[in-house]
Amino acid sequence: MLLRRGGTVCFSALSTCQQTNASRAQRYRYRDFLRCAFELRFAKNTPQRDQKMTYERRNWPAVSLDETYRLLTAPGAPFEMETIDVAGRPYRLYKKAHRDLRGIFEASKAWGDRTFLVFENERLTFAEHYRATSALAWRLVDSYGVKKGDRVAIAMRNYPEWPIAFWAATTIGAIAVPLNAWGTGDDLAYGLRDSDASVAIVDGERLARLKSLAPGSHSAKLIAVRTASDIRNGTDTLEDLIGPASNYRALPDRAPPDRNIHPDDDATILYTSGHDRPPQGSAGHPSKHHV
Repeated sequence: MLLRRGGTVCFSALSTCQQTNASRAQRYRYRDFLRCAFELRFAKNTPQRDQKMTYERRNWPAVSLDETYRLLTAPGAPFEMETIDVAGRPYRLYKKAHRDLRGIFEASKAWGDRTFLVFENERLTFAEHYRATSALAWRLVDSYGVKKGDRVAIAMRNYPEWPIAFWAATTIGAIAVPLNAWGTGDDLAYGLRDSDASVAIVDGERLARLKSLAPGSHSAKLIAVRTASDIRNGTDTLEDLIGPASNYRALPDRAPPDRNIHPDDDATILYTSGHDRPPQGSAGHPSKHHV
């Protein structure tokens, strides 16, 4: 977030210092450095109400970009860099970044009762999202036998249950497979078969499309979200598994099952649009757990 003008880096870097294990002396050092680089120097005389405030801006840049990068990425700095091997290739990464997606999920607990997601008149806090996601992760393991590397498909509108499903899958080492919610029943079934999804978490519209198909169109076990009872027709619902959203706060505050996730493990399979051929699933480097 290094901008040639403005103070974005000031707030970004200082916030990072506060959230990492930087010492007080280090935080003051970066504060003073950033203040030197971006502050405005106002005139000593306080202007009267009918006078204009005058100021002078320091010549830009007060600190060169090279020096800024050096300070922020040096050993012990908030954005310290290191070179690691990813799929046989060297990559420069942030040393203090989270090791994998699960690390990001665990870090979200720090935000507690702050709002995580807004959907129409609904609100979901970070704490509620964490508990609901962990509860679903445990049910995927205990009730559906989902193992590390198994595929868990997601086909629904942008409901609050979408991120719950995604994080529940990825935190236990399963591979999340988002499917195009605009797809027909045949399109959805193709994605389930091609990805070999063991479980699919779907909303009412997608469930209705899948149920309109002949038996055997796919082998995934279905979990319904926001679905009318006449459409469910015996399908497990998310509420059956973890309770209603109004009760997420009362769910156990425990971490998802530990599956020893490695940064090189696949995290998602993303499908192409399939304009001139059947959609192709990709599980390349951008889809891995590397952050």
